[in-house]
Amino acid sequence: MHGSLGHALRTATQDLLTVDPDEIAAIATRWENAGDTVGGLTFGPIRQIFGTSSRVITALRSTGESAESAADKLAAQLRSTASTCRKAAATLTDTDDAASEHLGGGH
Repeated sequence: MHGSLGHALRTATQDLLTVDPDEIAAIATRWENAGDTVGGLTFGPIRQIFGTSSRVITALRSTGESAESAADKLAAQLRSTASTCRKAAATLTDTDDAASEHLGGGH
């Protein structure tokens, strides 16, 4: 009975703590895709507004430049998050494998 309880506990713990590399890869891919989408936004039309020299035209052009800069920064952050996610998954998987071997459970 003691062996059965130990096995049940190991199985339950493994189910709760197991890192699914495919799940992590899918999350990272979503972050990368979001980064590509945001990075692909164009703000050229608002930056190319022409008209008589005025503060409104200048403000519109400036808005386009600011929006493009913000989108570029956000895209870089999304891509960085994806990379960090992939690295964390690899580290967790390695740690999980090492711990499992140490506990005698294999992986």
